[in-house]
Amino acid sequence: MTMSILNISGQPREYRTKGYVYEFPFPAKEPTQIPDDLGKKLVETGQFKECDIGYVKQKETIKVESKNLFREELIALPKIGEKTADDILTLYPKKELLEKACKELKKLSFDDDVNEILKETYGGK
Repeated sequence: MTMSILNISGQPREYRTKGYVYEFPFPAKEPTQIPDDLGKKLVETGQFKECDIGYVKQKETIKVESKNLFREELIALPKIGEKTADDILTLYPKKELLEKACKELKKLSFDDDVNEILKETYGGK
């Protein structure tokens, strides 16, 4: 019997046993299939997680939804529509980057009214 495990240690891992070399990349694009007895030992170390094949695909879907939440947050601001939100996301794909720019830069690369709204919302004056 085999089981699927995923490397959650934060770095690539390798395990050698009985002439076999098992490589566990990080970040993993898909779980690694290994014998049950070895899989159980590795899961007990806390550096691996037993999972099914759909695990990684579900994780990627969550990332996409998070990006859309930031986009929706931008669109909810006054005077920012879908096109402006997409322009903002092109320059600042993460909320943290936009917050940093709002605090550090005197003027952002947008119209004055949009700059003012972004600075008030994400960086203060």
